[in-house]
Amino acid sequence: MPKRIVWRILVAAVVVASTVASALVVSDSDVPLTRAVIAALAAGAASFVAPAVSSRNRLTLAISVGAALPFVLVDGRFEAAGTMAVFFLGGTLLALTEYIRRGSVRRSLLYAGRLFVGYCGFVFAFGAMRNLVGGSLGSSGWDALVAFFVGGVIWIGIDLALWSGTASNDARVSPRFVALSGLKDLNVFITLIATGGLFGMMYGAIGWWALPVALLPYSFAHGAFRRFQETKSTYRQTIRALAQIPEVAGLNLSGHSDRTAALAVAMAQDMGLSPEEVEDVEFAALMHDIGHITLNDPTVAEHGWTREDLARWGAEIIAGAPSLDRVASHVRRQYEPYRNPGEESDPSVSKVSRIIKTASAYDAHRMGEGLSQLEALERLHQGAAYEYDPEVVASLRRVLESGVSVNA
Repeated sequence: MPKRIVWRILVAAVVVASTVASALVVSDSDVPLTRAVIAALAAGAASFVAPAVSSRNRLTLAISVGAALPFVLVDGRFEAAGTMAVFFLGGTLLALTEYIRRGSVRRSLLYAGRLFVGYCGFVFAFGAMRNLVGGSLGSSGWDALVAFFVGGVIWIGIDLALWSGTASNDARVSPRFVALSGLKDLNVFITLIATGGLFGMMYGAIGWWALPVALLPYSFAHGAFRRFQETKSTYRQTIRALAQIPEVAGLNLSGHSDRTAALAVAMAQDMGLSPEEVEDVEFAALMHDIGHITLNDPTVAEHGWTREDLARWGAEIIAGAPSLDRVASHVRRQYEPYRNPGEESDPSVSKVSRIIKTASAYDAHRMGEGLSQLEALERLHQGAAYEYDPEVVASLRRVLESGVSVNA
């Protein structure tokens, strides 16, 4: 029997055994069976509702369901074991929906497991803080609110740490980049937890009417997240279209800007740059040769030009959009050497500019000169320490060896 089939049988057996154990925990607790079933089904169904995020992290409305469970499963009190068992049952359904969506047993189980581990941290922190704060404030409402806040912080921290480790390994990028990109979606995570908390805290007073009350503000936030990501996508598409003007005019290699951008982004992620810097790398790499359009000017052809002239003219074109000032500065200095003989490297030349220079040169060697991957890398290694930043060249080698697809 193939190892893959054996592994899947073992995984299925563990999942079934854990599900049965969780069901037994629920049956021995004070959680009503009807509420447990509804909550588990709600967690599974809510996993289909995912707000738009900047990172690759998958945040769904199942988080809101989990945040509400400590308040709604048992009237008047909180039961940790029963709450975690119910969420585990919901997590089993969530893993199933992820498998249907992605077709990967490993990734679906990792996702569900990560969510459950983070939720356990939330439940433990919630229970501990509620007992601690309740001893001084009593059942005033503040005990639950403070406990919910602390638990939410713990949940976010655990989820971010686990996602950074798994996602960086799968995507072969720096954990630092993954963690920083996850922090950009902190507002989405907070919104999901707050939605569940709002429903849970109102449920005891107004019953199921709390559901539309909680979902109304969430629906506005969900739409805002989606429109923001659509705007960013349109912005990126516009820049990409403008970057292709020199190629369409026959002034540059076809596809050079796209290949350079893909390779530069992979290198920036490998080196652990922040999401903002990675975005600058992408935009600057797409438009790094925009200055080539000036070659259509007869005056330029008559008086001659240098690579530095093209970079300066391109930066002036880009700087026409104030929001791209940083990108323009990176493009302006893209041809400056890493350092000159007898001199230290210039710290004012950004890592972004050095990445673009290396990525562009690699693509020119590969596609322009027809060199093999090994030959193109050797050319860059010959210029490392002077023309090219050795750290950037090393990152390029790691990216190419990792098998990341950059079409170059």
